[in-house]
Amino acid sequence: MFLFGTIDPEKAERICKVVELAVMSNVESVILYISCEGGDLFYGMSIYEVLRAVPVPVVTFAVGGCFSAAALVLQAGDVRIMSDRSWLMLHEFYQDYFRGTVTEFEEALEVNRKILDDMIQALVERSKVTAEWLKERIKKRDFWLRSSEAYDMGFVDVLVPSGRGLEAFKKPKKKGKI
Repeated sequence: MFLFGTIDPEKAERICKVVELAVMSNVESVILYISCEGGDLFYGMSIYEVLRAVPVPVVTFAVGGCFSAAALVLQAGDVRIMSDRSWLMLHEFYQDYFRGTVTEFEEALEVNRKILDDMIQALVERSKVTAEWLKERIKKRDFWLRSSEAYDMGFVDVLVPSGRGLEAFKKPKKKGKI
């Protein structure tokens, strides 16, 4: 399965349906290749949640660029892989559509802070960095990581040489029942 391009409603729905069909077909594992500039955070979160919920091992494999909401999807894998020439980019999500009163703006700001906290928590859950550390790095700028840096920080579990695929590591063991 592939997540290439931009995360949008149609792509999120398609990936979630393919995952559901794969699980219903009794596959041993789900593999998602990612080369994606990101997109809608909420649709990225929906892909993340579906992948975390399936009863079989999930392998996420970043090839090329894995940016923004796609970096969140990468974190859904039971095994998270990057090719050694891939890049990861994290940042605060953008809001460019707000209109309303000052009070509505203040309320929206509070909600956005909660959304940001949820996103950061999902990103650091299995990493070696703290939420506070990451929050400082992504403030006001994009935070770019080479695959080796992403590995050192615990955002991925396995690095594979460019041009080598899944044969570079052992298959994951089955998950327990949900």
